[in-house]
Amino acid sequence: MHTILIASGASRKSLAIARSLRTAGYRVAALFHRKHPFMYSRLFDKAIFVNVDRESEEYVDYILRSVLMSKADLLIPVDFVDVVAVSRHLDLFDGVAKVASPPYKAVAEVSDKAGLADLISRLGLTYPRTIKIENENDIDGISLLETPFVIKGIGDASKPEYIPSRDLALQIVKKRVPCIIQEFITGDGHGYYAVAVNGRPCLEFMHRRAVELDPIGGPSMMACKFYDPELASLGRRVVEHLEWTGPIMVEFRRESESGDYYVMEINPKFWGSIDLPVSLGYHFPAALAKYYLEGEEAAERFSRTLNTREKGCYAWFLDSMRYLVKDPQTWLFMLKYTIKNLRMTDVDLTDPSRLLVHLLVALRRLRVERIRALRLWAKDLPKIYWWLREARRRIREGNLTLSLDLDGTLVDLGVDWIMVKHLLIQHGLMCGWSGIMMSLYRLRFKDQKDYWEASKLIEKFEIEAAEKLRPNDLTVQVESLIPKLKDLGMKVCLVTKQSRRAAELALENLRLKDLFDLVVSREEEITRRGQLEICLRKTHAASLFHIGDMMVDIVSTYRIDGLPLCKANRRYNLIRSFRLGAPASMSLPTLLGFLRGLADQNYTSYQSE
Repeated sequence: MHTILIASGASRKSLAIARSLRTAGYRVAALFHRKHPFMYSRLFDKAIFVNVDRESEEYVDYILRSVLMSKADLLIPVDFVDVVAVSRHLDLFDGVAKVASPPYKAVAEVSDKAGLADLISRLGLTYPRTIKIENENDIDGISLLETPFVIKGIGDASKPEYIPSRDLALQIVKKRVPCIIQEFITGDGHGYYAVAVNGRPCLEFMHRRAVELDPIGGPSMMACKFYDPELASLGRRVVEHLEWTGPIMVEFRRESESGDYYVMEINPKFWGSIDLPVSLGYHFPAALAKYYLEGEEAAERFSRTLNTREKGCYAWFLDSMRYLVKDPQTWLFMLKYTIKNLRMTDVDLTDPSRLLVHLLVALRRLRVERIRALRLWAKDLPKIYWWLREARRRIREGNLTLSLDLDGTLVDLGVDWIMVKHLLIQHGLMCGWSGIMMSLYRLRFKDQKDYWEASKLIEKFEIEAAEKLRPNDLTVQVESLIPKLKDLGMKVCLVTKQSRRAAELALENLRLKDLFDLVVSREEEITRRGQLEICLRKTHAASLFHIGDMMVDIVSTYRIDGLPLCKANRRYNLIRSFRLGAPASMSLPTLLGFLRGLADQNYTSYQSE
């Protein structure tokens, strides 16, 4: 029986790697560079503890000693720092054990965030517009990008910061040189990953992030299996071009309106969400071991015989306990999922020792997580202060428009979107892996006949929903607040992805139609940015406040030099909004009252002068 050493075992990925290797009949040893709950797991036949800094030169020596101590036939490095340490010294392991790692040159090439844009452009893939800031002379390049920005470090621990304005970005970039600055891309995170041999995937998988470490981005706290042939094709293109051998992940963000995939980074290692595919029967670690120990044919034969499941989500419930202190609503969602789907979580009752220690560590960490959450809130405050200063200045200068989104902001239409999607798929107007509005966007630029057919089908459901609307307490408050803003000189515009007929019927039934100077629907323009530009142009306003419920509302508003507010439907989205410096509330009247308060303060200040 072959023995495989994984280093380091003090990684979220190590349990899934061990579980997969054991299903193929391998013995598993693990080197732990620090004390960790996984040391108590039944999945490791041998746990070796060495208190060492993985960034130090001596770390690779400890790995070599652990290989000898465990009599391992194969070494699998786990985290990026492990891959770097091992790939730099592959010659140390010659004649001792096989090493599942590409050479250091290949690792350095794909993990170079600053050079990734060139690699991606050569492949014809899409990458966020990016400026590399190597010294203060490069800072002027920020003017070429559109707000909001993401500022990242160049190394593996990129520590991204999300910035709504150029002034704030300049301040942060000066402190973080060298770094890169990118345009923010709205949408969900997706991943393509594979174990490949000479540029050909032996086993592949795709996922979509459902809950992230931080609501605006980060590692998955919950991820779901996903399939899109376009995503698979893009991922394979990267693997083939690199002639890659070993595990690899290509991380994408799918733009929320166009459905275009943007490459965010390439990881030359096993990915943080590997528990998901392993739990569904996609045994990537075992396939990798088969290749290195038995050859390519054995790995391919093993991959073909896997018994996999077509659907499923995985939740890292113990890791997500940090949400208890920053977003209890999301934590409760994770708890309910865990109770119903215990097998697809990190709560493994067959591994009681590890589970108990892991739970105790997670609970003890809550105090630290509370401090981290407060520090993140403190980082968001300068962004909110900037927004307030800008809002007061623009109100003082006058000639403003207020725009509002319809569904999810002004009212919940209650359209049966599941039925709409089912019918669109049935009529061949969209695919199951796409969103409804994404599909409309693509049809509009690809096939006008199909676009109008799809739009009319959707409109039937929208009108049915609009016909049922009646005034309620919320609309009564809105009806009293909007005229007060109009009295201060603001024009009011409705922007919506719904059809004009449905939008006007909704306003009429809510008795709000007379409050709006303009309605911009999907017939005129399908992108939110385009709709806001029409709103600005037709109301002849100098600037605009926009209230919507989606990230695309916030980003589109910033990109036309407006100021966004977010009507969030849950606390998770409140946090997202604050990360981008946008005031947010779960109540539309609160946001309208907030704007009225700002306007009143400015008016009083002007009068006193």
